[in-house]
Amino acid sequence: MISAVSYRLAPAAAKYLCQRRSVGLYRLVDDLLKDSSLLPVFAELGAVEVVGGAPMAPRPGTPEWWRAYSAVRDAALYLEARGVVKYLPKLEVVNWAGGPCRLAPQRL
Repeated sequence: MISAVSYRLAPAAAKYLCQRRSVGLYRLVDDLLKDSSLLPVFAELGAVEVVGGAPMAPRPGTPEWWRAYSAVRDAALYLEARGVVKYLPKLEVVNWAGGPCRLAPQRL
């Protein structure tokens, strides 16, 4: 069962993957963390750092970053179950498999 946070990350991950076609999971985590509109979603997991009272993307390797990694990986697995990506766990790579970029978030 996918967590609510991973489910909410899935449309952003799908959009990113559709545009780039293939990306390493670590890169996907870092780039989704840079999206300020997703910081509140990551904050629900405790996957942000607070600096000067403002939430910021965590540094790679910190416990917060690994929480974000887990949620993004789960989102990728959810997208794979929906048939729009192929996750290659040994390589830590996610490939777009959904055809043209026409998936609306409500279809995920």
